[in-house]
Amino acid sequence: MLIDLSGQVAIVTGASRGVGRATAIRLSQLGASVALLGRNQAALERTAELCREHAEIAGCWSPELSDTEELAAAVHDISESCGRIDILVNNAGVFYPARLDSADPFDIDRMLDVNLKGLLHATRICLPYLKESCMARGRAVVVNISSNAGRFGIPGEAAYCASKHGVMGFSEGLFQEERELGLKVCTICPGWIATEMVEESGIDMDRAIKPSEVAEMVATVVRWPDNSCPTEIRLYPQRSPV
Repeated sequence: MLIDLSGQVAIVTGASRGVGRATAIRLSQLGASVALLGRNQAALERTAELCREHAEIAGCWSPELSDTEELAAAVHDISESCGRIDILVNNAGVFYPARLDSADPFDIDRMLDVNLKGLLHATRICLPYLKESCMARGRAVVVNISSNAGRFGIPGEAAYCASKHGVMGFSEGLFQEERELGLKVCTICPGWIATEMVEESGIDMDRAIKPSEVAEMVATVVRWPDNSCPTEIRLYPQRSPV
């Protein structure tokens, strides 16, 4: 039987649109109080409106993920206002496809800063609160949204692959560090998703994975029974969109 999320507090990064927005809405539907993190304030407020149709939200915050002081202040504020943090969904990410010999150094740094370092620091900052939840209630959950590029090399995406491969290693290491306390760590690796970030790549958006489908997978993981932990899930479009 899946766990009831009523009363639980979930942080979702990259909640302004796409998978982050869909995940925040789905967790709200299941009774969680969701803290929305994102850089686009207007879009974040729209996500908040959609979530409030189902449950009260914890609030909206717009820290720069590469700024650890801003991020720590936001997480502290969430903990103070909500009294607990049970779930962290690291969804924020950027995608700048290019062969390495023509890649913009700024784009490379940005992918590493957001996709890997931002995710790592968000987890590090949330970890004491998540461990408190483990000690008080026996469980807490971290879900990292990676990519199939985190498991395979893809031409034209070498730097992006590096950022997502790092997420895989980090997730596996963190689970081994904290599993005995009850912390679940799962990485979801989707293929092409029908989001604004990949729309310009020329894929068939009708065949791409829907953000709501990834959100449903997140919702399943965060409600998973205590006795086991799904550590990695790969999600493919049924028919190739490329």
